[in-house]
Order: sequence, then C-alpha cells, then structure tokens
Amino acid sequence: MQEAMNGARARVGDVARIRTGYQSRGRLETRAEGSHVLLQLRDFDDERTGIDVAGMARIQPGPISKEQELREGDAIFLAKGARSFAFVPRGLPRPALVAATFFIMRPSERIDSAYLAWALNSVSAQRALARYVRQGVQMRFPVRTDLRADVGGDLQAGVGGLIA
Repeated sequence: MQEAMNGARARVGDVARIRTGYQSRGRLETRAEGSHVLLQLRDFDDERTGIDVAGMARIQPGPISKEQELREGDAIFLAKGARSFAFVPRGLPRPALVAATFFIMRPSERIDSAYLAWALNSVSAQRALARYVRQGVQMRFPVRTDLRADVGGDLQAGVGGLIA
C-alpha cells in the first residue's frame, strides 16, 4: 500500500502542531453574550460525524492566546475516553475554542487536515491507540509522539478531496 501512495510515514507530531483544548481555571460558565463558542463532546451527533452548531455554548474565557482558537483547516482529536475520534470542524461561528478533552492539530503543508482525521480514525490507528488506554479516562499523548501516518502521495489527495 505504501508504494501505491508514493508517500512517507511520519509521526503526527512532525506534520501537525498539537495543542490541548481550552482549559478553564474554574467552573465553566456559559454566557449568551460570551465572546467565544466552545465545542464540546456533547455538541457532536451520536455518530460523531456532525456538530449541532446551534447548541454550542458561548463562554467568556479569561486571557487566551490566539493560538488556542480553532482555525479553519484545524483537525481535532478526542483526547479522553475510550472512544477516541478525529474530526475537522467546518463552518463554526468564530472565534471558537475546543474543550480540554480535545487536542487541536494544526497540520503543516505536508498533510491535509481531512486526511489526518481520516488516518487517526482508521482501524489501524485506533488499534495502536488502544494500547495506551488504561482503566478510566486519560489524556492520549501517543498521538503527539508515537502514532505515525502516511503523508503525501495519491491516497492523501484522494481522501482529502472526498472528505472536504
């Protein structure tokens, strides 16, 4: 398969900048007039393929960096729980943040965000991640350091075009 793709394998952390989602310094309070929308797990449909944009909470975060705001083209990865998944949110109100249960993956020019999400949702990637799951909930740092994805080549271009 690798030969057909004409690509190379790279660690996810080498082809995307990875940041944690927004971490509140206390109880998170929603405000109708909040400056940011906050994407949380509960905003996803049961299949985790769509977002209820109208139901997203608005918050007024404390001081944050613009780097913490979700950008068009970012992929996100559920970092806690036993059922991880990756997703490329599109068409969200701006500015937007994601909850601390997610990683934000900002792809380099070497990889398409739709392909990155597809690769992380693949059976082989999910099996690799399952090795790191213990009882309870934990952050899945292997996405940053250990997990590898094929980059470049025909498969990435095809998947990115289908998902976009």
